[in-house]
Amino acid sequence: MVKAWLQILGTNTKDSTPSILLFFDTKRYLFNVGEGFGRFAIQHRTPLKSIDHIFLTSNKWRSIGGLPGTILTISDLPSSTSVDITGPKNIDAFICSLRSFVQRSTRLNIRQLKNKKEPFLSGLLDYDSGQLRIQPVILSPSPSTFLLKEVVPPHFPNHLNEDKHETVDVPSQSPPEVKGQEYKQIGISMTSKNALKLNPKKVSVGDRTTICYICQIPDEVGKFDAEKAKALGLKPGPKNSILKSGKSVIADDGKTMIFPDQVVSPSKPGAIFVVMDIPSLDHLELVCQNRSWETYTAGGSKTNQVKYVLHITPSEVLNSQKYHQWMNSKFPQVQHVIINEVCHQNHVFENTAINSVLLNQIDPLVFPLQYSELGGSLSTTFGSNWIVANNLTKLPFYGNFEVDTSEELITHLPKFTYEGMIQNFETSLKRPIKQMIDDFKLNYQGEVKKPQLQVTFLGTGSASPSKYRNVSGIFVGLPEGGIILDCGEGTYGQLYRRFGAQLKEHLSTLKVIWVSHLHADHHSGLVRILMEHRNVMIEKNPIYYTPLIVIGPDGLSNYLSEFKNIEDIQYLFINSSHLKSKENELGKTINNLLGMKEFYNVRVIHRKDSYGLVMSHQSGWKLVYSGDTRPCPDLIEAGKGATVLIHEATFEDALYLDAKKKRHSTISEAVDSGVEMNAEHIILTHFSQRYPNFPVLPTEVKHKITVAFDQMTVNETDLKRTPKLHDLMNTLFPASDDKPVPVRDCEEEEEEEHEHTTGPTLKKPLKRENPESVGPPFTDRAKRGKSNEQPSEENKE
Repeated sequence: MVKAWLQILGTNTKDSTPSILLFFDTKRYLFNVGEGFGRFAIQHRTPLKSIDHIFLTSNKWRSIGGLPGTILTISDLPSSTSVDITGPKNIDAFICSLRSFVQRSTRLNIRQLKNKKEPFLSGLLDYDSGQLRIQPVILSPSPSTFLLKEVVPPHFPNHLNEDKHETVDVPSQSPPEVKGQEYKQIGISMTSKNALKLNPKKVSVGDRTTICYICQIPDEVGKFDAEKAKALGLKPGPKNSILKSGKSVIADDGKTMIFPDQVVSPSKPGAIFVVMDIPSLDHLELVCQNRSWETYTAGGSKTNQVKYVLHITPSEVLNSQKYHQWMNSKFPQVQHVIINEVCHQNHVFENTAINSVLLNQIDPLVFPLQYSELGGSLSTTFGSNWIVANNLTKLPFYGNFEVDTSEELITHLPKFTYEGMIQNFETSLKRPIKQMIDDFKLNYQGEVKKPQLQVTFLGTGSASPSKYRNVSGIFVGLPEGGIILDCGEGTYGQLYRRFGAQLKEHLSTLKVIWVSHLHADHHSGLVRILMEHRNVMIEKNPIYYTPLIVIGPDGLSNYLSEFKNIEDIQYLFINSSHLKSKENELGKTINNLLGMKEFYNVRVIHRKDSYGLVMSHQSGWKLVYSGDTRPCPDLIEAGKGATVLIHEATFEDALYLDAKKKRHSTISEAVDSGVEMNAEHIILTHFSQRYPNFPVLPTEVKHKITVAFDQMTVNETDLKRTPKLHDLMNTLFPASDDKPVPVRDCEEEEEEEHEHTTGPTLKKPLKRENPESVGPPFTDRAKRGKSNEQPSEENKE
């Protein structure tokens, strides 16, 4: 029997957004790709290689926020040649806005649907020769207007925040029209050569179009009755398959004709499911007026085929009387599945949640427990045929239409006990783990005091997320407010898991987001943070608010300003190039906001427009953040005497040549930079996802080194004892002898095609005892020598 089901791959937790997978034996279809989808797929082993088509219900971030990472991941699969995407207008504009950092050879086939001749009657779309038939219901209420007034901080030069791009049309081709819609197809090649030639797309500003999808799967083929065939004179053999396919055959006597209906039971019409995205009461009015439902709702010819209605609809609309009345009158006997904010805020990424229980017992100040909470409950006005989905809820087809909860993700930390985990660790590792933990707690009890500097690591992995490490993100908490250093996809969810009920407070005091460079793993979570910050500020004052300051390279400004035409976001942008000296007008503005003495950028050795950051606080500490870079003399010089150096350590020492090629640092090179800088504390981060366990560290300055973990929070006092954790961490998370797991490298294609034009050129190789080898271990400084690598002339002013 053919296998087919729907599965929920994201509800509406803070770190996942509603996504729905339609599974067939040979085909996969995905509805919506919100932020966090990529990591969810990795955590729960959802292969992306078989996804044939992505359907989007809206052009808003909640539906498309995970597209950049998903496109990169699918594109890097060996068999990938194209990705098909269907959705409302402005999807092409969003894809084009990604051109500076999503550069792959995979062709993107974008199909945009919009109302045309008969706005209240949709046409039928046929995908993959009858594998899936879809009737889209397109809802286009009046464009939105945004009345909130921004307040620009004093001394902020307005001219630096202007959008600099022009809007022009992207060339496209239009296939034959479909009745009821305009079916507009656009093919986009996102190779590094082609992507940068794309122009921004003219958009429908304020467009609020959403699409509901009515989907019919193939008919359920009737069962072959072998006994009847035998009675008619047909022996088992190839003729049985011919009859199953619907064709007649001659019996074994060579005379009698056997027809399919004599031995095969009648086929059952294909089941139907509906994806409802009704974000506002305005959209609900259009739903009620649309005649596309007539065939499928009570009294229609296909009423009995509708098995599931999935509601990606906010509670404000879902709980309205009109929504209840319409749904219950049109789909009275159908299984309704709710996928919105009423869902449990349980842990989506189980591995890090489980580890946090153990790490919290070791040092609760450095490793706080991750936050989770139960969801709401349905009103009694909902019938028994309404349920709230969990992540991985499965909805089967073909004979069985009972909701399958066997795989549901309902993890909450109370489920895991410290004692049980210790027993499991000791059994698997055959080491007295509990005694080691008790010894550490006895000798290195945490000192509690109000810090002037508090650093929380929201993502410590590179390129793409993994089960254990999210992509780059660091929250620096100050008495004057907060600053985020890099903001990879899922940063908001990580903030929620760390701060929980205090998240709104931290968002309201957040002042600046600083982005080191334009690779997707360093800024794909930025839009969500901007939106959530605005929501919090509107709650406090619905008339005026001060947007966040975003500091980043020029390409980031273009991306944000183009996206702002698709969905309203508010921010004040400072180009990184305007903060390259200690004395500058904008630096003074940042100093006033954050209580700094110095705040400036340093060009580093990575891709074009890559920066490190130096900031010194009035209370006396100095923090240096490397961003992504090779060992950089300019950064080392600027960071002399740093209290804390946070340095990328992407590759193990054995992969020195890979680090050099990709313009990253090895672990020893990162530590070496801290030693030359005379940094008091060195924190290593941005580890390759190939190595999920504890890295091998150099021994000479081990007392200065802290290895960052996701959700780890440290202050100046903590950093005096975190190096003492090395032996314990090495036991808990030993380095694996397994072969490295291949992961996406954000800059893989770009570096190969642009090495001579957009990336820094190495003037001389790093002095090493054996430069042609895979890289030496950490050695004496006098033997190591200093790096001669510099940003190329193109990467300088």
